[in-house]
Amino acid sequence: SQINPHFLFNTLNNIYSLTASKSPHAERALLLLSDMLRYNLYDTGAGQISVVKEVLFIENYIELQRLRLTQKEDIHISFEKHCEGPTKHMPPMLLMPLVENAFKHGISYQKKSEIRVSLRLDADRLNFEVENIKHRAQPASDQDAPSGIGLENVKRRLMLLAEDRHDLKVDDMDTRYRVKLSLDLAA
Repeated sequence: SQINPHFLFNTLNNIYSLTASKSPHAERALLLLSDMLRYNLYDTGAGQISVVKEVLFIENYIELQRLRLTQKEDIHISFEKHCEGPTKHMPPMLLMPLVENAFKHGISYQKKSEIRVSLRLDADRLNFEVENIKHRAQPASDQDAPSGIGLENVKRRLMLLAEDRHDLKVDDMDTRYRVKLSLDLAA
């Protein structure tokens, strides 16, 4: 239940479109979605998951998004990762809402779009950053404001699972949005 239903429906519609047009990307998209669902169903049930598996899940998500956005030239997506040392573990699906938000609010078909994701694991410290150009206009009223459920869930999970072992910063600038998470994985 962690995967956003809109993402799932959009991905299935995209795969249908790829198969209908006999695109060579259809098989790859189906395999990526299958791997993501397998991860979500079988690997995330434990309280901790390897950082490597979490990174692979994010890579699969980003690749599916790239396949969906192939016809748009002005969209730039990067995922830089640097992991050192032995395998570390973290709470599953903790980073995904941050990446999903960047795609939800950072992609425009009319304007240049940029999403930058970086993950750095040094010894016992995970540093994760997501930044995007903002395209959604400010809501006219509080009723029109986005629900922020994904970010609020991340904050609640961090307080429950790593109360004094994390630092989460949100920079909501005029034209860009950036979230930085630093998480101690030593415990």
